[in-house]
Amino acid sequence: MALLCLSLSFVFSLSLSLLDDDEPEPLPPTIVFFSF
Repeated sequence: MALLCLSLSFVFSLSLSLLDDDEPEPLPPTIVFFSF
């Protein structure tokens, strides 16, 4: 389960960094951890 959270947070932060090119610092992926 922890590995799933890690992979989800990595994908979440990666998608955020790809979507928001204007902001060099993406949001922390703690939202994925709070959803579980």
